[in-house]
Amino acid sequence: GVVSRKGYMGVKAALDLLGREFHIEPTVKPRKSAALHPARAGQVWLGSKLLGEIGEVHPDLTRRYKIPGQLGYLEISFDELVAASGDVKYQNISRFPSVHRDLSLELKDSIAWEKVKEVIEETGLGRPRFLSDYHGKDLPAGAKGLAVRIEFSSTERTLTDVEADQQLSQVLKALERKLGAKLRS
Repeated sequence: GVVSRKGYMGVKAALDLLGREFHIEPTVKPRKSAALHPARAGQVWLGSKLLGEIGEVHPDLTRRYKIPGQLGYLEISFDELVAASGDVKYQNISRFPSVHRDLSLELKDSIAWEKVKEVIEETGLGRPRFLSDYHGKDLPAGAKGLAVRIEFSSTERTLTDVEADQQLSQVLKALERKLGAKLRS
């Protein structure tokens, strides 16, 4: 297991690192737990195989036991992780530079990063990367901010800013249509 003083983001970063190192893409499916934060708790899956749990200790518990800050929690079956990594498959990458766009989205607090990632990947236009999430007083009740970096590329040429912005616009429309997400100002 992994415990992080950086809360959910710390253990999510550790999970992402494990995914990269073992060449797998685990997903987190939300799960309710009395011991974990209601919006930051889930089970870690790889396809139909349960690998473990991830979350942030519920603020009521950290206050009760006088634990300062946020406390992240990740438990993964190492044997399942190694077995799942299997053979590594490689694909050609573009020899042309990619273009990155960072987004700051506002969406319902109940929508997990994995769902946002899935919607972006379904467009077939870019590769998303989680940057951070934000819960603050300047957001409506039940909403969160989510920062995402999307990498756009072509195997034929370097994309122009106009082309990257057009692809970004399509991604934003998909996020708005499927998740009700909107750009934060």
